[in-house]
Amino acid sequence: MGAMIPFREPSPEDREAVFRAVSASGCAGSDASFANLFLLRRKYGTLAALRGGFLFRLYRGKGSRRGYAFPLGPGDPGPALDAVRADAEESGRPLEFCLVDGARAEILKAKFGDAVRFEENRGDADYLYRASDLAELPGRTYMRKRNRIAKFERTFGSVELRPLSAATAGDAREIARRWLEEAEAAGGAPDEDARAEGSEDAESRAAESGAIAEALERFGEIGLRGAVLYAGGAPAAMTMASEIAPGVWDVHFEKAVGEFAANGAYAAVNRLFAAGLPGARLVNREEDLGIEGLRRAKLSYRPAFLLDKCRAVVEERR
Repeated sequence: MGAMIPFREPSPEDREAVFRAVSASGCAGSDASFANLFLLRRKYGTLAALRGGFLFRLYRGKGSRRGYAFPLGPGDPGPALDAVRADAEESGRPLEFCLVDGARAEILKAKFGDAVRFEENRGDADYLYRASDLAELPGRTYMRKRNRIAKFERTFGSVELRPLSAATAGDAREIARRWLEEAEAAGGAPDEDARAEGSEDAESRAAESGAIAEALERFGEIGLRGAVLYAGGAPAAMTMASEIAPGVWDVHFEKAVGEFAANGAYAAVNRLFAAGLPGARLVNREEDLGIEGLRRAKLSYRPAFLLDKCRAVVEERR
């Protein structure tokens, strides 16, 4: 591989090649989802390149969203890491990696030895759940969730989940608009999941709102699957997800509004949507960003495991 990696802004035409590279790597991280790579490209200044079957990424954001991502693809990543090192030398960038999961941290240790140091960030860890647990809410563990859904159904009568389509996208867009409006106005909400959804700062909410708007415009083009939850005939919640790798789905957005959010709409849409995800084994519900309300909400669904991530900085002697 040549010295410079031809980084550029990701585009929808990259979707299938990205999916193949990520699938071959065995990565299940939400950052490896093409939809996140594309929809968050402006928020994190993300660039991408595809070479030799590998996906290369460069994040130009802040904090833990800064630096190269571990290259993902088939077989030995050694030559791809050499290409990243050469690119860093040629461009004058620091040789630093972000959003590195445990398996790939071990590869960096073997590759760079004592020259690499790691910085842990619990807020970047992805929550992964068995799809069957989210869909069935089995046993005593999930009794509270089942009770909330039962109350939601009693309160609003008919409950229906309709697939995201040209016919329902307008309702999803209205839910997203109302969610942002309510989140900006509210100091909190009576539902544990609704409290979590309102706990990010205004800048983050605005960025997410923009990503949702683009996702709704281009959901087919970028491989998103979504749904709108109706309660008593009215739109109550919306959600969108994409497949990171075969059988591993990433839930990007999940929003509910008004009295629906306060009375269990999040629990209801989560369960119904998980039950309809084709071939799903695992569902990645992404990170908690260190936000306590969001952490409590994610832990309440009893994740099968957390996918820890870290930053890695390589300081080789020249």
